[in-house]
Formats: sequence, structure tokens, C-alpha cells
Amino acid sequence: RSAARALPAPARTSALDHLALLGEGLLAFGSHLAGFIALLGRFALDLGHLLRHPRDWALLEISANLYMVGVKAMPVSALVGHLVGVVLSYLSALQLRTFGADAFIVNILGMGIIRELGPVLVSVLVAGRCGSAMTAQLGVMRVTEEIDALAAMGVSRGLRLVLPKVVALVLAMPLLVLWTSALALLGGWVSAWVELDIGLHFFLQALPGAVPVANLYIGLAKGAVF
Repeated sequence: RSAARALPAPARTSALDHLALLGEGLLAFGSHLAGFIALLGRFALDLGHLLRHPRDWALLEISANLYMVGVKAMPVSALVGHLVGVVLSYLSALQLRTFGADAFIVNILGMGIIRELGPVLVSVLVAGRCGSAMTAQLGVMRVTEEIDALAAMGVSRGLRLVLPKVVALVLAMPLLVLWTSALALLGGWVSAWVELDIGLHFFLQALPGAVPVANLYIGLAKGAVF
């Protein structure tokens, strides 16, 4: 008969261990921040080079990334935006009907979707869908030594790999925000029509007064920054 072995006692953590974990997290954050600043600096230098040498623009790469980021993301962004508009309108209609303020649903939908929800939804979708695809592409190129081959041939990795993706994102994001916001407003109107009997003519007529055009520009600018 073999004697049962006692399980080892769990290691005790002290305040110094928690302090060490905090320090590791801060150092990792500092490393990521330094890398992000270096990436922005490299992008600014490459952009300055392209302004001086317009023939070096990688137009084919920009076009391919614009198609991948913008066109291929339209179906999923339209579906998510439409559903979010329906849900937001339905929940708002339940509360507004209680106070007899049915007309204010246009203000809630317009301001909430055009200025806030539209850019945030699109940024999350693009980060999850296209960001991971870009990371996987660069990772495969690193494993297959394609990036090293570009460096050996004297081709700038920033101009060929990084800058086209950033430019495509900056161009596609405001357009995706406009597309998603329009589909979300359409879904919001459908729900408002069902719940509050608000017609499309009244909705479109009241929307410009409820949401000044400056908010549209703010939403599009947020999309480009995101």
C-alpha cells in the first residue's frame, strides 16, 4: 500500500509580489506605448517622403487594403448597425411613450447614433475583423521571411506594409461610419414606426433639426481617428 501523497501547500503571496506584478504591468504598458510612438513617428517620416516623391505611393496596396477594410466590411457593419438601431429605438420608445414625448425619439436616435454609436461600432468591428487579419498577414510574412527579403532588396517595409494599411483605414472608416449610421437610423425608424407610429416623412424632416450637421462631421472625424 502506497501512502497518499499530501498536496503541496499553495504559495503565499505577499504585498511585494503584488507590487512586482504591478511593476511588470507598467513596464509592459510602457513598452507598448514606446512601440506605438515609434510606429507613429515612422509613419510620419514615410508620409513626408511620399509628399516629396509622389511616385513612391503604393497605390495597388492601398486599393487592396481599402477593398478588404471597406467593401468587405459593409455587410456585417450594416447588419450590426441596423440591429442596434432597432434595439435602441425600441427601448427608447418604451420610456418616451410613458411621458408622451414620442417625437424626441428622433433626437435620441440621431444624436446617439450619428455622433457616438456609429463610430464606436465601426471601430470595434474593424478592429476585430480587419485588425486580426492584418496582424495574421504580417505574422505569416515574418515567418516566411518575406519582410527580411524586402529589407534585403532595399524596399521600405513601412511604405509597403504599414502605410497602405493606415491610409486605407483612414479613408474607409468615415465611409463605413456613414454607412453604418444610415442603416442604424433606418432600423431605428422602423422600430419607431411600429411602436410609436412615426412616419418616414416626419422622421426625415425632424432629423436635421435634432442633429446639427456639425455632429455628422464630428462622427466622421471620430471614425478616421479610431
